[in-house]
Amino acid sequence: MCWEGGRSRVQKLIDFDHVKILINNYEGADLKLRMCMDGNTYMLKFGQKLEPDEKKPLQASYSSSPISEYLGCHVYEIAGIPVQETLLGTYQGRLAVACRDFIEERGNVPDEELIEFKKLENSYLDSSTAGGRTPTYENLTEILENHTALEPIRTQAKEHYWKMFAVDALIGNFDRHAGNWGYFMSRAQNRLTDTAPVYDCGSSFYPQLNEKTMEEMLAVPEKIEERVQLFPTAALRVNGRKVRYHEFLLSEKGRFCRELLRELYPKLDMEKIRDLIDAAPGLSETRRSFYKTLTNIRHEVILKPAYELSLKEEKEKSKEKKIKRRHKIIL
Repeated sequence: MCWEGGRSRVQKLIDFDHVKILINNYEGADLKLRMCMDGNTYMLKFGQKLEPDEKKPLQASYSSSPISEYLGCHVYEIAGIPVQETLLGTYQGRLAVACRDFIEERGNVPDEELIEFKKLENSYLDSSTAGGRTPTYENLTEILENHTALEPIRTQAKEHYWKMFAVDALIGNFDRHAGNWGYFMSRAQNRLTDTAPVYDCGSSFYPQLNEKTMEEMLAVPEKIEERVQLFPTAALRVNGRKVRYHEFLLSEKGRFCRELLRELYPKLDMEKIRDLIDAAPGLSETRRSFYKTLTNIRHEVILKPAYELSLKEEKEKSKEKKIKRRHKIIL
């Protein structure tokens, strides 16, 4: 996505029917193809058909995850966080999102590979969540602080995760599990060299919600605010339960993430995000209105209070330092 004068250029749906399809070597359970377009390799991902469930009356017939992937990744781009390139289009009449292969994009394929956090978790002898999908706060922070493989990029890795947590809070991502972020590893050096761009944002923007429910919520914005407080929870567990974004960000455990918000929050330009949604191809007007209302409410209800608390904490910390300096002078 290109930004000009604070506004996004409208991008049309791309017809992927005539691209070259390659043998798929991507892992994961979702339906996907591997393709080559304009000399670049992409993963083409589709929304899954959702089985009817009487217990889920708000559920759509198909997941809108391609739209979620596209919008979520571009919100990361607005925030200035490295993220995979995504394009929205159609393939054989189905909506699809093309995600550029960021390893091939780096041009060092023979030597470089993606190492998901899950692999580090499974190789940490004191890990309490090895083999599971959703990390615990204690295990996550233990690995980020002490896993020897992270030593070359430790500070970067810690900041990368908590910045993701903050942006995921805005876009409502409920599935940033341990396999959905990672690092670049040099085979020749046998070491991690960098954090990988953000990927797998298809569980943001309520991808299983049907448009009828969106319309009903838009008629009563309080319903959206109520839902924001309860769902989604983050893919992070404390005391055996997945945390709610707004509660965690205001807690003592959320302090480091709040500190990063001082720099990140001003970059989350809501006007650019609204322009992104308005310019995105393939969206109904109901979806555009719902997504804009949703992100605005999540921004106000979840991120803003955490940001304001962080500024207050910074001010108090600065005040304490001044008092200590004066005390030393007196002594």
